[in-house]
Amino acid sequence: FFTQEELQLEMDGRTSRIPLENIRISDDITNRPYQKEAVTAVCDAITNKHRKMLIVQATGSGKTRVSISIVDVLRRHNYVKNILFLADRKALVKQAKNNLQVVKFQVKPLVSLDLVPLVVALPTTLNV
Repeated sequence: FFTQEELQLEMDGRTSRIPLENIRISDDITNRPYQKEAVTAVCDAITNKHRKMLIVQATGSGKTRVSISIVDVLRRHNYVKNILFLADRKALVKQAKNNLQVVKFQVKPLVSLDLVPLVVALPTTLNV
Protein backbone atom coordinates (compact mmCIF):
# COMPACT_ATOMS: atom_id res chain seq x y z
CA PHE A 1 0.00 0.00 0.00
CA PHE A 2 1.13 3.52 -0.73
CA THR A 3 1.62 6.03 2.05
CA GLN A 4 -0.20 9.36 1.95
CA GLU A 5 3.08 11.10 1.05
CA GLU A 6 3.68 8.71 -1.87
CA LEU A 7 0.15 9.28 -3.17
CA GLN A 8 0.59 13.04 -2.90
CA LEU A 9 3.89 12.82 -4.77
CA GLU A 10 2.15 10.88 -7.56
CA MET A 11 -0.65 13.45 -7.75
CA ASP A 12 1.84 16.32 -7.87
CA GLY A 13 3.80 14.53 -10.58
CA ARG A 14 0.73 14.28 -12.78
CA THR A 15 0.03 18.00 -12.57
CA SER A 16 3.64 19.03 -13.24
CA ARG A 17 3.98 17.00 -16.44
CA ILE A 18 4.69 18.91 -19.61
CA PRO A 19 2.77 17.57 -22.64
CA LEU A 20 4.86 15.49 -25.04
CA GLU A 21 4.12 17.80 -27.95
CA ASN A 22 6.87 19.40 -30.01
CA ILE A 23 9.52 17.44 -28.14
CA ARG A 24 13.17 18.37 -28.52
CA ILE A 25 15.40 15.35 -29.10
CA SER A 26 19.04 16.00 -28.26
CA ASP A 27 21.41 15.48 -31.20
CA ASP A 28 24.11 14.63 -28.65
CA ILE A 29 22.20 11.45 -27.83
CA THR A 30 20.43 10.45 -31.05
CA ASN A 31 21.15 12.11 -34.37
CA ARG A 32 19.86 9.62 -36.95
CA PRO A 33 16.39 10.17 -38.44
CA TYR A 34 15.14 6.64 -37.69
CA GLN A 35 16.27 6.99 -34.06
CA LYS A 36 14.36 10.26 -33.70
CA GLU A 37 11.34 8.64 -35.32
CA ALA A 38 11.43 5.86 -32.70
CA VAL A 39 11.64 8.38 -29.84
CA THR A 40 8.76 10.38 -31.30
CA ALA A 41 6.66 7.23 -31.77
CA VAL A 42 7.15 6.24 -28.12
CA CYS A 43 6.21 9.75 -26.95
CA ASP A 44 3.09 9.66 -29.16
CA ALA A 45 2.14 6.28 -27.69
CA ILE A 46 2.53 7.65 -24.15
CA THR A 47 0.40 10.66 -25.06
CA ASN A 48 -2.27 8.24 -26.34
CA LYS A 49 -2.15 6.41 -22.99
CA HIS A 50 -0.50 3.25 -24.32
CA ARG A 51 1.41 1.39 -21.61
CA LYS A 52 3.37 -1.07 -23.74
CA MET A 53 5.73 -0.17 -26.56
CA LEU A 54 8.26 -2.20 -28.49
CA ILE A 55 11.17 -0.90 -30.52
CA VAL A 56 12.82 -3.33 -32.92
CA GLN A 57 16.13 -2.30 -34.45
CA ALA A 58 19.04 -4.12 -36.04
CA THR A 59 22.35 -4.76 -34.29
CA GLY A 60 24.44 -1.59 -34.14
CA SER A 61 21.56 0.75 -34.97
CA GLY A 62 21.61 2.55 -31.62
CA LYS A 63 18.96 0.90 -29.46
CA THR A 64 20.78 1.97 -26.30
CA ARG A 65 20.99 5.54 -27.52
CA VAL A 66 17.29 5.53 -28.43
CA SER A 67 16.35 4.32 -24.94
CA ILE A 68 18.55 6.99 -23.37
CA SER A 69 16.97 9.63 -25.58
CA ILE A 70 13.49 8.48 -24.54
CA VAL A 71 14.51 8.73 -20.88
CA ASP A 72 15.96 12.20 -21.52
CA VAL A 73 12.72 13.46 -23.09
CA LEU A 74 10.53 11.89 -20.40
CA ARG A 75 12.74 13.30 -17.64
CA ARG A 76 12.63 16.82 -19.07
CA HIS A 77 8.83 16.60 -19.32
CA ASN A 78 8.47 15.36 -15.71
CA TYR A 79 7.22 11.89 -16.63
CA VAL A 80 10.00 9.96 -14.89
CA LYS A 81 12.29 10.48 -11.94
CA ASN A 82 14.27 7.25 -11.55
CA ILE A 83 15.20 4.84 -14.31
CA LEU A 84 15.92 1.15 -14.04
CA PHE A 85 17.95 -0.24 -16.93
CA LEU A 86 17.94 -4.02 -17.26
CA ALA A 87 20.29 -6.05 -19.44
CA ASP A 88 21.00 -9.74 -19.78
CA ARG A 89 24.74 -9.41 -20.44
CA LYS A 90 27.50 -7.55 -18.65
CA ALA A 91 28.74 -6.10 -21.95
CA LEU A 92 25.35 -4.44 -22.51
CA VAL A 93 25.33 -3.04 -18.99
CA LYS A 94 28.81 -1.59 -19.52
CA GLN A 95 27.77 -0.09 -22.87
CA ALA A 96 24.65 1.46 -21.35
CA LYS A 97 26.60 2.79 -18.37
CA ASN A 98 29.15 4.46 -20.66
CA ASN A 99 26.43 5.97 -22.86
CA LEU A 100 24.45 7.20 -19.87
CA GLN A 101 27.52 8.92 -18.43
CA VAL A 102 28.25 10.62 -21.75
CA VAL A 103 24.86 12.33 -21.59
CA LYS A 104 25.41 13.30 -17.94
CA PHE A 105 23.24 10.76 -16.18
CA GLN A 106 24.52 9.60 -12.84
CA VAL A 107 24.78 5.80 -12.86
CA LYS A 108 24.55 3.76 -9.68
CA PRO A 109 24.94 -0.03 -9.85
CA LEU A 110 22.10 -1.66 -7.97
CA VAL A 111 22.92 -5.35 -8.27
CA SER A 112 25.22 -7.31 -10.50
CA LEU A 113 24.57 -11.02 -10.70
CA ASP A 114 26.34 -13.36 -13.08
CA LEU A 115 23.19 -13.97 -15.09
CA VAL A 116 21.22 -10.77 -14.68
CA PRO A 117 23.13 -7.50 -14.11
CA LEU A 118 21.04 -4.50 -13.10
CA VAL A 119 21.92 -0.82 -13.25
CA VAL A 120 19.91 2.11 -11.97
CA ALA A 121 20.48 5.41 -13.75
CA LEU A 122 19.46 8.64 -12.10
CA PRO A 123 19.68 12.10 -13.65
CA THR A 124 22.48 14.08 -12.03
CA THR A 125 20.05 16.86 -11.24
CA LEU A 126 18.34 14.71 -8.61
CA ASN A 127 19.71 14.50 -5.10
CA VAL A 128 19.08 10.83 -4.43
